[in-house]
Amino acid sequence: MLDILEKSQEKILHQSRHDELTNLPNRSYFYQQVREQLSSSKDYEINAIFFIDIDKFKSINDSFGHEVGDLLLQAITKRLKENLPQNSISSRIGGDEFIIFIPNIKSNKFAEDVAKKVISNIKKPYSINGKELIITLSIGISFYPIDGTDIDLLINNADLAMYNVKNRGKNDFEFYDLNMRNKLSKEMLIKALEEEELELYYQPKVNGVTGDITGMESLLRWNHPEKGFISPAEFIPLAEETGSIIAIGEWVLKKACEQTRRWNQMTNSSLVVAVNISNIQFGKVDFIEMVKRALKESKLNPKYLELEITESIAVNNEEEVINKLILLKELGVSVAIDDFGTGYSSLSYLQKLPIDTLKIDKVFVDDIVKDDTIAKMIIDMAQNLGISVIAEGVEREDQLNQLLKLGCGSIQGYLFSRPLPAEKFKDLLIKGNQLKIN
Repeated sequence: MLDILEKSQEKILHQSRHDELTNLPNRSYFYQQVREQLSSSKDYEINAIFFIDIDKFKSINDSFGHEVGDLLLQAITKRLKENLPQNSISSRIGGDEFIIFIPNIKSNKFAEDVAKKVISNIKKPYSINGKELIITLSIGISFYPIDGTDIDLLINNADLAMYNVKNRGKNDFEFYDLNMRNKLSKEMLIKALEEEELELYYQPKVNGVTGDITGMESLLRWNHPEKGFISPAEFIPLAEETGSIIAIGEWVLKKACEQTRRWNQMTNSSLVVAVNISNIQFGKVDFIEMVKRALKESKLNPKYLELEITESIAVNNEEEVINKLILLKELGVSVAIDDFGTGYSSLSYLQKLPIDTLKIDKVFVDDIVKDDTIAKMIIDMAQNLGISVIAEGVEREDQLNQLLKLGCGSIQGYLFSRPLPAEKFKDLLIKGNQLKIN
């Protein structure tokens, strides 16, 4: 009986760690294994990450069906194992994407030889259900510790190198290069803007007592045709590095204003839309003119626009910041400080700034039931200064109850709603301007 129980537990553990189709480690187990390897890696050792994408795999699924596609993936997995070093760790992380970790490689030439061997053998014909199929791979390669010491960064860098291969014709490999990040990302971001790959999601801001929607925060999403949704944490810093944040930021502001005007008109509401402003945007000489342009072109009443800036903006170049905030107030636009409490919080600088709202950062909401000291301090400070306060990242009912008890009634978080695409947010408004706890 104990043997049966042990075998059952082993089976469950194996299933939780492996991809069902290929029996390769899943992403989380891959990360666990790689982190263990890296923690024991010597300073002089070089390790490689391969990011592999099957070229035009979608067309195989579309032409022959998912059964053939699945059998092909299993055959590719078998060939990968046969052509990779025995000590490598492989994982399937998406429909047609694999990541490989190869520890302690002797040189870049060794990684090059492995990539060439894999590409050469993978493209030999496959016979699947009586059909002969030929496929190719695009491979990007990054090296630990040269290209990064964090596993996410290494994978991201290998992914960028792989995407470079795709751009120049597929069926090849490329090493990550530091210049690749800016060059590739700038091209990708400009293309994303031109080809309407960017879209806005909206997360409701809610009255915590009644559930009424009082406004929403606009959140930028990038739906890439090949890579799917790309995390803002990945592309916003790149947009700032390459300068494309200016064009993207103006597009976001105009789009958010346009959609809000339409929704307020359609539902006879007075919703206020919050738009995040980056340090680079705010620092531009013509920033105020850009805001005026967005309001004029969208025909949105300025009182329905709120701009969210970070604490770091607020404490740098104090005189210039205050002058710009005054001009925004004169326009009728409100200003919120986002992620309040995470960096520079002080009563002295808050007293000087003409702001309307403080957003309590999620980090202080997470454990608010156990320790509400900082949240209480922020709420009391805001009330004393006549500033509104909203808590973000509220996910549990006990957090909501504690915030209400402390005097914070404006809520944003998964407890009421995740960020929604524009169409779904519109449907939410049409059904009624009120949300229930999820």
